[in-house]
Amino acid sequence: MPVLATSEAVMVRAGIEQLPEYGDLIPITDVPGFAVRRSYPANSDLSTIVNSQGEELVKAIIQFIVEPPTAPNGVCSVTLRAWVYPRSKQRHLFQGMGELPPDDPDAPTSDSLQRWRRVRKPTEVDSVGEFLYDAASDCFLDVEGDQVTPEFMLDHVYQRHCRTLRSRFVWKVNAASLVRLVARRSVGGSQDLCMWFLLRCYDVQLTQPRERLSPFHRFRHIDFTRVSAAQGASNTFFGFQSSRKNLITNVFILGGACFLAYHYGPRGGLLSAIYANDTLTAGALVLGFLAADLIGPFLLKTIIIGLSRLREWAAFLSIKVNP
Repeated sequence: MPVLATSEAVMVRAGIEQLPEYGDLIPITDVPGFAVRRSYPANSDLSTIVNSQGEELVKAIIQFIVEPPTAPNGVCSVTLRAWVYPRSKQRHLFQGMGELPPDDPDAPTSDSLQRWRRVRKPTEVDSVGEFLYDAASDCFLDVEGDQVTPEFMLDHVYQRHCRTLRSRFVWKVNAASLVRLVARRSVGGSQDLCMWFLLRCYDVQLTQPRERLSPFHRFRHIDFTRVSAAQGASNTFFGFQSSRKNLITNVFILGGACFLAYHYGPRGGLLSAIYANDTLTAGALVLGFLAADLIGPFLLKTIIIGLSRLREWAAFLSIKVNP
């Protein structure tokens, strides 16, 4: 059998002109396929949007495309897509229905215009990889290998498109949007917060100005450099030299650790021995200060590096919601 290489061949093979519920047949010029329109169900608000002559102005438009096969008489993919299409877009592409003059045949009545503005719009859906065309046997197949008709495929994507009007689908879409928002805000906000603490509370700078870095820059440890305290501006903590910025930050961390150890740490043992001995107390404070001075920036850098690898994923997170 010949390959469906032209839109006319696809239309003839699909028998679209013999399907009365589909109309306004439009051949696609750049790929083998066609587009048709179909009215929404009679109980849908979209079917009641009419002009002064009572003609329906809003229908679903469905594309039926047969991708060229990679080999003669091979198997090729069938792509279907459906979305809402006001009739006015055919002649007034960049004008909404409310912008048309009242005497325009594509202009809705005042009641229909108000209904169009408040009605829930169905979402665009597509079907890619669900159906195939076998040129050798001249038949359409689903993913299970069962033979299907073009009418079945058109009705399949049309029904999926109509199901996007259901409240259940809208809830799932809103839930997916919330998940994307939480992922984007949590990853991006946490990285920015850690970066703020690192650059404001420690003597750490970026090796490159922040404005030169991409929002999705993947940080590494070499992107950070430690700034030495200026001569005469440093302070000491039990003989440990530190800048004023690091000193304040580390004292706060060390004070918080001592508070937690005093209130929630076990009584007796090593903690009591350190508390009862001045030398051990001084040594523990210096060791804790050193740990805060080294571990604090290292942890913040590690968190920033990890979140930077998730930021692009969170920003472009895609959650497919099936109607």
